[in-house]
Amino acid sequence: MKQYLSFEKIKKVFPTYFSKDYVGQLNESKIRKILNIYSDKKGGRTYIAKKLKLDQSVIGRIINKAITNNIIKRVLPSEFKTKETQRIYNNVDERVIYKVVRSITSIDRKLNKSISRNAKFKVQLPTGKHKPSTIVKYFKTKKAAENSVKDLDK
Repeated sequence: MKQYLSFEKIKKVFPTYFSKDYVGQLNESKIRKILNIYSDKKGGRTYIAKKLKLDQSVIGRIINKAITNNIIKRVLPSEFKTKETQRIYNNVDERVIYKVVRSITSIDRKLNKSISRNAKFKVQLPTGKHKPSTIVKYFKTKKAAENSVKDLDK
């Protein structure tokens, strides 16, 4: 947040959080923290909600209202410091996955909850008669994964 926000400005932009009948957890310092964390690109609404122990929908409303009132600028999700890198390959041409033994990543486990805890490797294999259709198989050892590829090539 580049500009300093006075209490009066915060009260004017977010009046519902300062009315006499408001019973929530937000106050001037928490609103200021929300705006600072967001504009410093430390994290988005989910990160801020966990850090301040607030509901992320409330955080989202604060951020959207601040953006609408030109208090802060919108930050792209890719700009946050908390962004978990999901790309293994920077260049798409480097990505060769068909019949190649690869290690299982934490992202694989997030996307597919049915992967065995013991599985360490994966291979994308053909499913049968139809050429373009494939299936990802998971293996405990690299040798087992390599053998499954060799068996197909016979």
